[in-house]
Amino acid sequence: MREFYNKYQVGIKKLIFFMVFILFSYLFINKIFTYVAPFILGYILALILEPLTKLLNERFKTPRGAAALVCIALFILIVGILGGKLMVRLFSEIRSLYEALPYFLEEISTAVNSIKIKFNNVFELIPDELQTFADNVTKMIVSAFSGLLGSGVKTGSLNIVSFVPNFLLSMILMFISAFFFIKDKHIISKFFHAQLPDYILKGYRTIRKSIFHALEGYIKAQLIIMTIVSIICLTGLSILRSPYSLAAGVIIALIDAVPVFGSGAVLWPWAVFSMIDGNYYQAIGLLIIYGVIFITRQILEPRLVGNQIGIHPLITLMSMYIGMRVFGVLGFLIGPVIVIITKALLETDSI
Repeated sequence: MREFYNKYQVGIKKLIFFMVFILFSYLFINKIFTYVAPFILGYILALILEPLTKLLNERFKTPRGAAALVCIALFILIVGILGGKLMVRLFSEIRSLYEALPYFLEEISTAVNSIKIKFNNVFELIPDELQTFADNVTKMIVSAFSGLLGSGVKTGSLNIVSFVPNFLLSMILMFISAFFFIKDKHIISKFFHAQLPDYILKGYRTIRKSIFHALEGYIKAQLIIMTIVSIICLTGLSILRSPYSLAAGVIIALIDAVPVFGSGAVLWPWAVFSMIDGNYYQAIGLLIIYGVIFITRQILEPRLVGNQIGIHPLITLMSMYIGMRVFGVLGFLIGPVIVIITKALLETDSI
């Protein structure tokens, strides 16, 4: 047994570390994250504003505290002006789209019945039992969506009432913690280093670079691609005069980030429905938008992601699905991040 351990010592240690890391990630995200989220976001904001703070501190001899206040104030001002207008329009379109969903469902049901009439001869060849089953399934889906919409508006309104105060408090804590992370960066770093043993610090310094590089590459690649897809959708849908161009652009960009599914999961059914409805101009326009997104992604994705991360799309898809099942909606992002961090940890020789 001892010989086996000595022979595979490195692999066993990495396996144990992997299991501990996954357990810690699960407990942290499910039990701890909601309590420390404002401070984690504050730390991330501090990292983003650090270059500008360093510039003000070193070039213009501004104290770090004053530089931190200036940077945070500029961030709030820019995000408040640009983000405020964007969010007002986005929420307005999402609300209009949400209220129009029952109409769309009714249109889909009408389109299905129209297809059945046009292809009546074909449907006559299908057994009566199967036709009855298909009709029942269609009615059940439409009624289920209609029921969800009715209750969703009520529960959504109640959730918004309780969400707003918590959101504002979290934002205040985030900005305050970001200020202290920037102002007392060296003091906080020195304190934490003093609490950790040397062997942990050595391993941390070794793997930090590879983890940050992988995470930075993944996040930047996805954000850039999603932004470009959103712009393509917004431009195309605006040309088609869609009333939900911004909301649809954001939704399509989020779905496009999922491997295998892509933007076609929304644009193709939408184009087919438009064609059935007789709106050939919109159907052709949606297919053109899909083609532009597909070509753009094929050109950009290898360059933006490539071998920098080195994770197969199937593994990414699995991590997203498992992440959503374990952590909920946020698991869509958490799953791939855990895989990237785990890959970086297992490939290092410091464990």
